[in-house]
Amino acid sequence: MVTILNETADPNAERYWADLESALMASAIAANSNLPPERQKALLDKYVDAFWRKDVATLATLLAEDALWEMPPFANWYLGAQNIANLVDTQCPGG
Repeated sequence: MVTILNETADPNAERYWADLESALMASAIAANSNLPPERQKALLDKYVDAFWRKDVATLATLLAEDALWEMPPFANWYLGAQNIANLVDTQCPGG
C-alpha cells in the first residue's frame, strides 16, 4: 500500500507542509554535513543510477525510512523509503 499525503485535505496544510519541509531539509543537511564531499557524490551517483535503472531495492536502502517525496506541481506526497521506491518503479521514467 502506498501512503499518499494530500496537501488539499486541510485548509492549514500549506503552512504545516512548509514547516515540515523546512524541518526535513534542515535535518537532511545536518545529517549529511559530516560526510566528506566524495562520499556525498558517491551516494548521489548511486541514487541517480538506481533511479534510472528502476532498481527499487537499492533506492529503498539509500532513502531514510521516513523519507518524504514531493514533486511539484503535483499535490501528492509520498512517505517512506519503500513507498517512494515503488513510486519510482511505477510512475517515473527510466528502466
